[in-house]
Amino acid sequence: MNKLNNTNKLNKITFSISIIIFLLFSCGILCQTYIEKNCLLYDNSLRFHVRADSDEKEAQERKLIVRDAILQYVKTDVEQAHSAGELKQTLAKKTKQIARIAAKAADGKPIQVYFTQERFPIRHYGAAIFPAGEYQALRIDIGKAQGHNWWCAFYPKLCYIPEKKVNLFHVFYDLIH
Repeated sequence: MNKLNNTNKLNKITFSISIIIFLLFSCGILCQTYIEKNCLLYDNSLRFHVRADSDEKEAQERKLIVRDAILQYVKTDVEQAHSAGELKQTLAKKTKQIARIAAKAADGKPIQVYFTQERFPIRHYGAAIFPAGEYQALRIDIGKAQGHNWWCAFYPKLCYIPEKKVNLFHVFYDLIH
């Protein structure tokens, strides 16, 4: 009888813990959904995303060379932009030139340059956090685009600030002004 009571108690505890875990998980999903639907950051951001051909060392190095060439080319446009939409329009007019610069930096590998809406994981920029979610992005695919990728935020203007030096002022100043 005593053994049966202990089994019943253990079953009740296990069931209670399972319910608590389920409720916490559900709350997490609801919070993420709420943030994605109501956060100004998603609509007022523009990411820059470079996808390497493969994970081979040479392909990863090429990805960084392409990244650096494009960051240098668009730096003035990024610095002068007053919104993500304005920056996207400016860069859209320069897509062919961006593709030429990327192709030259990619040393003969095929390049695709385009704007997309895509899902990004959470990203920490010093004290600022970009939540996971769908963002607009200027994307450059090198070759098969099956290797590790690299991304940053063109707007707010975080691509040019060392990650450890970013604070919330950098993010909110761009979003408000």
